[in-house]
Amino acid sequence: MSNFLARPKRASALAVALLPALGAGSIWVAAGDLARAETRWIDGRGQSCWNVCTAQNMSPVGSGTYRNGNVFYVCSANAQGEGPRPGFNLEPNWANACWVGWGGKELAVPTYSCLCEK
Repeated sequence: MSNFLARPKRASALAVALLPALGAGSIWVAAGDLARAETRWIDGRGQSCWNVCTAQNMSPVGSGTYRNGNVFYVCSANAQGEGPRPGFNLEPNWANACWVGWGGKELAVPTYSCLCEK
């Protein structure tokens, strides 16, 4: 089995990425070497970012670990029509949406993209 199919136990080398695809106009990377990473935004189709990315022979980008040990996968969604913003996709219970901050709370947005890396 290839390395990209092994579920990460902690966040990816690209711990936090806000890419121009989010409309931010800049790139923020907490760790790693973006020059060597190939990243793409892929339609989430109501699935876990893990499933979406591995179906493309890529790995989902993680931004941290939940207390149950599962990885927060980076996603992007348009909350309330105000433009794309970063969020998280978390297995098993919150994997069918991208959870984003909006109006002081978290919203589950069912139409989203997952950040995947090669």
